Amino acid sequence: MWSPFFICGCPRSGTSALRNVFNNDVRFAIGMERFYYKAAKNFSLEHKLFEKERFFSLQTGDTFWNEISMYDGMKPNFECSIYRGDKIPKLYYHFDKLFKELPDTKVVFIVRDIVDVAASYNARANNLNDKNWSREQNFKVAVDDWNASLVSLYQYLYEKKCDVYPIFYEDFFSKTDSIEGLYKNLGIAVSKEVRNDFSSFVEKYKNLKQNKKSDVLSEVELDYINKNANFKLYRWIKKHVS
Repeated sequence: MWSPFFICGCPRSGTSALRNVFNNDVRFAIGMERFYYKAAKNFSLEHKLFEKERFFSLQTGDTFWNEISMYDGMKPNFECSIYRGDKIPKLYYHFDKLFKELPDTKVVFIVRDIVDVAASYNARANNLNDKNWSREQNFKVAVDDWNASLVSLYQYLYEKKCDVYPIFYEDFFSKTDSIEGLYKNLGIAVSKEVRNDFSSFVEKYKNLKQNKKSDVLSEVELDYINKNANFKLYRWIKKHVS
């Protein structure tokens, strides 16, 4: 029997990277905003969407993707998965409905440093070839989204006590033993293969960090972030979940 599982967090916080970590393990079958519209519009996520025949059958109203051949490699081991779900960054806006409709759901909520998030928002907003990102969705929107994600995380961790497990991008992808705590929370053991695979993710993160070309944020943009980002809540959450 499988359980529903979702990855969320402010956009540009590493939700895709985290999804790739899990999908290296045959016990997970996680979509890439496979049912985005089912969450973002009239909420209609339900168990049957993640049965094999339905998951691999694209229907109108599922997502913004035009085709789902990206999932072909998941088919052979899909029936072996014990966690099935989706990566939907802003799913935190719909936690009330999610936990009502799928009460056995587990959620991993990733948080990333706001400066990196804002720089990534700017990079996509300035990329005229990026048709899936609004030109107005810049560093200011990043701050709003980041703040809203922290408020939602706080509410569900400390007020509603739902099964939401937070991780911090910089900490998680910098230590090979991070995977141990995450898997322990999910009630499954970390296999040797999973541990080795995650080590390669950590090395990739370290290399990216070392070779990263600084994403330029102007002094004005950094000042806006320093004045408007909710660092107090960020530090409080990090202190109490670390």
